[in-house]
Amino acid sequence: MSIQPLAPLDAQQRYTIAEAQTYLRCSRAHVYNLISSGELRPLKEGRRIYVPGGEIIRRSTLQSAV
Repeated sequence: MSIQPLAPLDAQQRYTIAEAQTYLRCSRAHVYNLISSGELRPLKEGRRIYVPGGEIIRRSTLQSAV
C-alpha cells in the first residue's frame, strides 16, 4: 500500500470535512471539535459544511509553530 502525496492547498478553495481531516492529519471528530470550539471557521452552504483552504493553512501553521 503506497501513500499518495496530497495536492497543494489552495487558500481560495473550499474543502469538505473529509478533505480537511486529511490535510490536518486528524480525525473527523477532531475537525468537528475544532469547528465547534471556534478554532476553525467553516463555510456553511445549506446543510453542507466546508472548510476554507485559508483556514486549513492557518491551522497547520499554528501546529508547526508550537
